Amino acid sequence: MKTIKLITYILPALLLIACGKATMEPSNSGFESKIVIEGFLAAGNPIKDIRITRNVPVGTDLNNTNLISDPNTTQVLLTNETDNITYDLAFHSTNNGSLDDYYWYCTDNSVLVENDKTYSIQVSAVIDGKTLNASSTTTVPSATFKIADINYTELQYRQKDENNEVLEFMVTFDHAVGSDFYMMVVNAMDAELDSFIYDNPIEKLDEQDVIDHYNDYIDEYNYIINIDDTPGQTDFRVWWSDLWFYGRHQINLMVVDENYGKFIDTYEDVQEDDGNFHEPIFAIEGDGIGVFGSFVADTTWITVTR
Repeated sequence: MKTIKLITYILPALLLIACGKATMEPSNSGFESKIVIEGFLAAGNPIKDIRITRNVPVGTDLNNTNLISDPNTTQVLLTNETDNITYDLAFHSTNNGSLDDYYWYCTDNSVLVENDKTYSIQVSAVIDGKTLNASSTTTVPSATFKIADINYTELQYRQKDENNEVLEFMVTFDHAVGSDFYMMVVNAMDAELDSFIYDNPIEKLDEQDVIDHYNDYIDEYNYIINIDDTPGQTDFRVWWSDLWFYGRHQINLMVVDENYGKFIDTYEDVQEDDGNFHEPIFAIEGDGIGVFGSFVADTTWITVTR
């Protein structure tokens, strides 16, 4: 799912570099080898795409460094704590060199992630000649979450009403009881150079600008927090500033667990005003950093016309 890919863009900059003592500039003075966990459990889906890598010192050439934890000296166990069932995950790999194709998964595809259940991950790996251990726990959000309505499925770009007010797409969702963090990922499905909205009030760009930063405009995300965690409904606006192309857009709305939410809320704010650095919130115990979380997702579509 595209939502999972979002976090992959964040991780190389944050999780694979050194995490040590705070300084005015990042350094390797406090570097410690760590297991890096990138795992997300999607309700109603098989257990898969759990990536186990390692961190490296600041300045390391990632293109010439093996980040994959050796499967021969790595064990990944995932436990459904609610039902007391443990799965010994298997390693999947290809030869194309992409990190996306190296992951751990449950070989039984009939095992699906269930709402309101608690799962834990335990990882053991040998890194730099030392056996490291890391673990984390997540509780999958409630099945009460779903998209209930959308006010428009199609609008002209920045279309106005009879009062000359710009209309906006608004997605209404039912709350996941017990959760308060929701994320929206907007994927442009008809993204082409000739469908880019050059005439916009946000940023004046030419074709080369779009080519240079193409992937930055295809996917956009926003989140809202501190939503009432009791039964009810909330509206989530699709901002025009997140719509860069004419055509269809897939709106992925999700409710995420506490681990996933706290990481997303802190990963961009790792440097204090005085220049010192601190880690985002990882919720990983032991010799590890990263994210092990869960979410429930629902999807709708909108179209932006000329």
